[in-house]
Amino acid sequence: KQEFEELLRLEPTLTQFLIYGPSVGTPLHARMLAEDRLDQVAMSQPNKLDGFNLLFRHEHFSAKQIQMLQRKLYHEAFARLGPSIFRVVANWLDGYRTLRDHPQSRVRDKAKRYAEDSHQALPALAGSRYFAPLASQDWLSELQQEITDLIGPMTKKQQRLAHLIPAMFRLTRLRMTHGIGMQPTHSRHSHRWPKKPFRLMQRLLEGPLAGPAWWTTES
Repeated sequence: KQEFEELLRLEPTLTQFLIYGPSVGTPLHARMLAEDRLDQVAMSQPNKLDGFNLLFRHEHFSAKQIQMLQRKLYHEAFARLGPSIFRVVANWLDGYRTLRDHPQSRVRDKAKRYAEDSHQALPALAGSRYFAPLASQDWLSELQQEITDLIGPMTKKQQRLAHLIPAMFRLTRLRMTHGIGMQPTHSRHSHRWPKKPFRLMQRLLEGPLAGPAWWTTES
Protein backbone atom coordinates (compact mmCIF):
# COMPACT_ATOMS: atom_id res chain seq x y z
CA LYS A 1 0.00 0.00 0.00
CA GLN A 2 2.81 2.41 0.87
CA GLU A 3 4.66 1.71 -2.38
CA PHE A 4 1.44 2.19 -4.33
CA GLU A 5 0.81 5.57 -2.71
CA GLU A 6 4.38 6.64 -3.43
CA LEU A 7 3.92 5.65 -7.06
CA LEU A 8 0.71 7.67 -7.45
CA ARG A 9 2.32 10.73 -5.86
CA LEU A 10 4.77 10.70 -8.78
CA GLU A 11 1.77 10.99 -11.16
CA PRO A 12 3.20 8.53 -13.72
CA THR A 13 2.00 8.72 -17.29
CA LEU A 14 1.66 4.95 -17.56
CA THR A 15 1.43 2.25 -14.92
CA GLN A 16 1.64 -1.51 -15.09
CA PHE A 17 1.00 -3.97 -12.29
CA LEU A 18 2.05 -7.53 -13.06
CA ILE A 19 2.07 -10.70 -10.99
CA TYR A 20 5.67 -11.78 -10.62
CA GLY A 21 6.11 -15.16 -12.25
CA PRO A 22 8.81 -17.86 -12.07
CA SER A 23 10.19 -17.73 -15.62
CA VAL A 24 11.88 -20.97 -16.63
CA GLY A 25 15.63 -20.81 -16.02
CA THR A 26 15.47 -18.14 -13.27
CA PRO A 27 16.40 -18.61 -9.59
CA LEU A 28 12.74 -18.15 -8.60
CA HIS A 29 11.69 -20.97 -10.89
CA ALA A 30 14.38 -23.24 -9.43
CA ARG A 31 13.26 -22.37 -5.91
CA MET A 32 9.56 -22.93 -6.61
CA LEU A 33 10.40 -26.21 -8.34
CA ALA A 34 12.49 -27.39 -5.38
CA GLU A 35 9.69 -26.46 -2.95
CA ASP A 36 7.06 -28.17 -5.14
CA ARG A 37 5.03 -24.95 -5.34
CA LEU A 38 4.78 -24.55 -9.12
CA ASP A 39 1.37 -24.68 -10.75
CA GLN A 40 2.40 -27.13 -13.45
CA VAL A 41 -0.93 -26.84 -15.27
CA ALA A 42 -0.59 -23.06 -15.66
CA MET A 43 3.13 -23.29 -16.45
CA SER A 44 2.39 -25.64 -19.36
CA GLN A 45 0.04 -23.09 -20.98
CA PRO A 46 1.91 -20.24 -22.77
CA ASN A 47 -1.18 -18.02 -22.67
CA LYS A 48 -0.99 -18.05 -18.85
CA LEU A 49 2.56 -16.64 -18.81
CA ASP A 50 1.35 -13.07 -19.18
CA GLY A 51 1.79 -11.43 -15.79
CA PHE A 52 -1.92 -11.71 -15.00
CA ASN A 53 -1.93 -15.25 -13.64
CA LEU A 54 -0.32 -16.69 -10.51
CA LEU A 55 1.92 -19.57 -11.53
CA PHE A 56 2.82 -20.94 -8.11
CA ARG A 57 1.24 -21.50 -4.72
CA HIS A 58 1.70 -18.37 -2.61
CA GLU A 59 2.28 -18.75 1.12
CA HIS A 60 -0.40 -16.26 2.15
CA PHE A 61 -2.70 -15.55 -0.81
CA SER A 62 -4.73 -17.58 -3.25
CA ALA A 63 -4.46 -16.99 -6.99
CA LYS A 64 -7.90 -15.37 -6.98
CA GLN A 65 -6.96 -12.98 -4.17
CA ILE A 66 -3.80 -11.82 -5.94
CA GLN A 67 -5.58 -11.36 -9.27
CA MET A 68 -8.32 -9.34 -7.53
CA LEU A 69 -5.65 -7.18 -5.88
CA GLN A 70 -4.02 -6.59 -9.25
CA ARG A 71 -7.35 -5.52 -10.73
CA LYS A 72 -7.95 -3.21 -7.75
CA LEU A 73 -4.60 -1.47 -8.32
CA TYR A 74 -5.47 -0.78 -11.95
CA HIS A 75 -8.92 0.57 -11.01
CA GLU A 76 -7.49 2.76 -8.24
CA ALA A 77 -4.80 4.24 -10.50
CA PHE A 78 -7.39 4.96 -13.18
CA ALA A 79 -9.80 6.59 -10.73
CA ARG A 80 -7.17 8.86 -9.19
CA LEU A 81 -4.88 9.66 -12.14
CA GLY A 82 -7.37 9.64 -14.97
CA PRO A 83 -7.19 7.87 -18.34
CA SER A 84 -3.60 7.10 -19.30
CA ILE A 85 -4.21 8.13 -22.92
CA PHE A 86 -4.85 11.70 -21.78
CA ARG A 87 -1.89 11.64 -19.41
CA VAL A 88 0.17 10.98 -22.54
CA VAL A 89 -1.49 13.97 -24.23
CA ALA A 90 -0.61 16.15 -21.22
CA ASN A 91 3.02 15.07 -21.63
CA TRP A 92 2.93 15.99 -25.31
CA LEU A 93 1.62 19.43 -24.43
CA ASP A 94 4.35 19.89 -21.81
CA GLY A 95 6.89 18.86 -24.43
CA TYR A 96 5.56 21.46 -26.86
CA ARG A 97 5.51 24.17 -24.20
CA THR A 98 9.08 23.38 -23.14
CA LEU A 99 10.73 22.86 -26.52
CA ARG A 100 8.94 25.22 -28.93
CA ASP A 101 11.56 28.00 -28.54
CA HIS A 102 14.60 25.73 -28.44
CA PRO A 103 17.63 27.06 -30.40
CA GLN A 104 18.03 23.76 -32.30
CA SER A 105 15.70 23.42 -35.27
CA ARG A 106 15.40 19.65 -34.94
CA VAL A 107 14.19 20.09 -31.36
CA ARG A 108 11.68 22.71 -32.49
CA ASP A 109 10.49 20.19 -35.09
CA LYS A 110 9.90 17.71 -32.28
CA ALA A 111 7.91 20.37 -30.40
CA LYS A 112 5.83 20.93 -33.54
CA ARG A 113 5.03 17.22 -33.68
CA TYR A 114 4.02 17.30 -30.00
CA ALA A 115 1.69 20.20 -30.80
CA GLU A 116 0.11 18.35 -33.74
CA ASP A 117 -0.44 15.20 -31.71
CA SER A 118 -1.93 17.18 -28.82
CA HIS A 119 -4.31 19.03 -31.12
CA GLN A 120 -5.44 15.77 -32.76
CA ALA A 121 -6.54 14.56 -29.32
CA LEU A 122 -9.06 17.39 -28.89
CA PRO A 123 -12.09 15.47 -30.24
CA ALA A 124 -11.42 12.59 -27.85
CA LEU A 125 -10.99 15.00 -24.94
CA ALA A 126 -14.16 16.90 -25.72
CA GLY A 127 -16.29 13.86 -26.39
CA SER A 128 -15.14 11.49 -23.68
CA ARG A 129 -14.22 13.46 -20.57
CA TYR A 130 -17.65 12.89 -19.03
CA PHE A 131 -17.01 9.15 -19.21
CA ALA A 132 -13.80 9.56 -17.19
CA PRO A 133 -13.65 9.27 -13.38
CA LEU A 134 -15.19 12.26 -11.59
CA ALA A 135 -11.86 13.11 -9.96
CA SER A 136 -10.25 13.79 -13.35
CA GLN A 137 -13.06 15.47 -15.30
CA ASP A 138 -12.05 19.01 -14.27
CA TRP A 139 -8.41 18.26 -15.15
CA LEU A 140 -9.43 16.97 -18.58
CA SER A 141 -11.49 20.11 -19.19
CA GLU A 142 -8.48 22.25 -18.24
CA LEU A 143 -6.24 20.20 -20.53
CA GLN A 144 -8.63 20.73 -23.43
CA GLN A 145 -8.65 24.47 -22.77
CA GLU A 146 -4.85 24.61 -22.56
CA ILE A 147 -4.49 22.89 -25.93
CA THR A 148 -7.03 25.27 -27.45
CA ASP A 149 -5.30 28.35 -26.03
CA LEU A 150 -1.78 27.28 -27.02
CA ILE A 151 -2.37 25.60 -30.37
CA GLY A 152 -5.83 26.53 -31.60
CA PRO A 153 -9.50 25.48 -31.53
CA MET A 154 -10.92 22.35 -33.09
CA THR A 155 -11.55 22.30 -36.79
CA LYS A 156 -15.07 21.69 -38.14
CA LYS A 157 -14.13 18.08 -38.83
CA GLN A 158 -12.86 17.62 -35.29
CA GLN A 159 -16.06 19.11 -33.88
CA ARG A 160 -18.17 16.62 -35.82
CA LEU A 161 -15.96 13.78 -34.62
CA ALA A 162 -16.28 14.97 -31.01
CA HIS A 163 -20.07 14.59 -31.27
CA LEU A 164 -19.63 10.94 -32.35
CA ILE A 165 -17.34 9.99 -29.46
CA PRO A 166 -20.13 9.46 -26.84
CA ALA A 167 -21.94 7.06 -29.17
CA MET A 168 -18.69 5.18 -29.75
CA PHE A 169 -18.20 4.89 -25.98
CA ARG A 170 -21.69 3.51 -25.48
CA LEU A 171 -21.20 1.01 -28.30
CA THR A 172 -17.92 -0.16 -26.76
CA ARG A 173 -19.57 -0.51 -23.35
CA LEU A 174 -22.35 -2.60 -24.91
CA ARG A 175 -19.81 -4.85 -26.62
CA MET A 176 -17.83 -5.27 -23.39
CA THR A 177 -20.96 -6.11 -21.41
CA HIS A 178 -21.99 -8.84 -23.83
CA GLY A 179 -18.52 -9.93 -25.00
CA ILE A 180 -19.14 -8.98 -28.62
CA GLY A 181 -16.10 -8.62 -30.86
CA MET A 182 -13.68 -8.11 -28.01
CA GLN A 183 -9.91 -8.40 -28.24
CA PRO A 184 -8.92 -12.01 -28.98
CA THR A 185 -7.13 -14.04 -26.36
CA HIS A 186 -3.39 -14.47 -26.52
CA SER A 187 -2.26 -16.97 -29.14
CA ARG A 188 1.11 -18.42 -30.02
CA HIS A 189 2.29 -19.52 -33.46
CA SER A 190 5.47 -21.48 -34.11
CA HIS A 191 7.34 -21.59 -37.39
CA ARG A 192 10.06 -24.12 -38.25
CA TRP A 193 10.15 -25.37 -34.64
CA PRO A 194 9.62 -28.85 -33.19
CA LYS A 195 5.99 -29.79 -32.61
CA LYS A 196 6.27 -29.11 -28.88
CA PRO A 197 8.91 -26.35 -28.62
CA PHE A 198 7.71 -24.89 -25.34
CA ARG A 199 7.92 -28.16 -23.41
CA LEU A 200 11.19 -29.03 -25.14
CA MET A 201 12.77 -25.74 -24.07
CA GLN A 202 11.36 -26.21 -20.59
CA ARG A 203 13.02 -29.63 -20.32
CA LEU A 204 16.31 -28.23 -21.61
CA LEU A 205 16.31 -25.36 -19.13
CA GLU A 206 15.47 -27.68 -16.26
CA GLY A 207 18.06 -30.24 -17.36
CA PRO A 208 21.20 -29.71 -19.46
CA LEU A 209 20.92 -25.91 -19.48
CA ALA A 210 19.98 -25.49 -15.81
CA GLY A 211 23.45 -24.41 -14.67
CA PRO A 212 23.93 -20.67 -13.98
CA ALA A 213 26.86 -20.38 -16.38
CA TRP A 214 26.26 -23.03 -19.06
CA TRP A 215 26.98 -20.49 -21.79
CA THR A 216 30.51 -19.67 -20.58
CA THR A 217 33.77 -21.52 -21.17
CA GLU A 218 36.77 -21.73 -18.93
CA SER A 219 39.88 -19.91 -20.05
